[in-house]
Amino acid sequence: MSPDDKDAPKGALEEAVSLFDELVALTGQVVASSGTPVATAILDELGDLQRRRAALGPRSPQTGAERISTERARQISAEGYDRAHDDAHENGELAWAGACYAAPARIFERRSPIGAHHHVTFRDPWPWDDDHDRRNFAADGQMVKPATAGERIRMLEKAGALIAAEIDRLLRAR
Repeated sequence: MSPDDKDAPKGALEEAVSLFDELVALTGQVVASSGTPVATAILDELGDLQRRRAALGPRSPQTGAERISTERARQISAEGYDRAHDDAHENGELAWAGACYAAPARIFERRSPIGAHHHVTFRDPWPWDDDHDRRNFAADGQMVKPATAGERIRMLEKAGALIAAEIDRLLRAR
């Protein structure tokens, strides 16, 4: 048996595990958005499957798309941010929040009050109150401490999931 033959089953197993994890995450998104008692039972079963899968040990690191899908599934199942919740945000709030999470520093939007000459104000376009702001910034817009790679990845996962939610909301509204 050549070394390549030994690696083939491992590669196939990793691919199967990856597909399983993606299927669980996507199924969780679809089911959670329905909000029915049956959906809740299915989500409980999916959670059990994910725990059993985690007990099998590590697998290859997730890709960015997989991380975003997993985060979106978490937002739906753990936070209750289903399609009804998302559809209530008709003014681009999900996209704004995604952009804010994706930026390595606060994004500021230039606004000039009506009738004001030579007066420009700046505001952070975060669409909700500060209680919902999980970004790690000081009032001046700078990072409180430099973000580690893990912290930046986590913020980008949230950003991608919010953008995906906005895309889904727009597709439903067409």
